[in-house]
Amino acid sequence: MDELSGVMAETNADYSLAFADYDSAEIMEFDKIMIEVKGQYNGSADTERPFCGDKIDMTVYIELTHVAGKTAFAKPDISATGEVNIDWVDPELRFGTANSAPPTNDEDEL
Repeated sequence: MDELSGVMAETNADYSLAFADYDSAEIMEFDKIMIEVKGQYNGSADTERPFCGDKIDMTVYIELTHVAGKTAFAKPDISATGEVNIDWVDPELRFGTANSAPPTNDEDEL
């Protein structure tokens, strides 16, 4: 939660009782094991504020360093990144898309 707190602040949701839903995991083994887990963190919308999202698409990275050969691991290094899921926004209205440009005044073009 600490690593996603900045992203959480961009929404109007409460994540205090939320649990992450993990979709997939990829495990890479080298001299250490690195695990990349993708999923979604769902909060409950705060009805006192305008809705601006209640889901975060996230990726959690876990790095396990081998100790004692390959039979044990040191304390895991865990980090996470995420961004607000904006699937709820009408694609026609999204900022930065071709269809969301401000209307032009045809008289200006003459």
